[in-house]
Amino acid sequence: MIISLLTLVTVFTGISRAQEPKVTVLNPLGQPPAIERVPMAPRISDLRGKTIYIVDIGFSGTHQLLTELQDLLKERYPETTWLLRNKIGTYFNDDPKLWAEIKEKGHAMIMGVGH
Repeated sequence: MIISLLTLVTVFTGISRAQEPKVTVLNPLGQPPAIERVPMAPRISDLRGKTIYIVDIGFSGTHQLLTELQDLLKERYPETTWLLRNKIGTYFNDDPKLWAEIKEKGHAMIMGVGH
């Protein structure tokens, strides 16, 4: 006959399962804040007379690509103003001054986030 260790402990100590100490376990993931959805800006209907910002976030090797893109877009859409700006920090850092400039003077933005 096989007797479990728990049965032996209960028999010899007189401690039943009901008397065993309880352990409280907490979820280490916590509760993340609710995600606020921000809709995309509406598309502009025409590029003529508009100012479009091209934003370089500083990803390695993208400045030359975005400079070439700016030149190509200027050639293809001469009635549009194309402005190339460098963003401070990385993609994850905020640049309030740049965003304010784009909101005030720009109609749209292209952000080069790397490859």
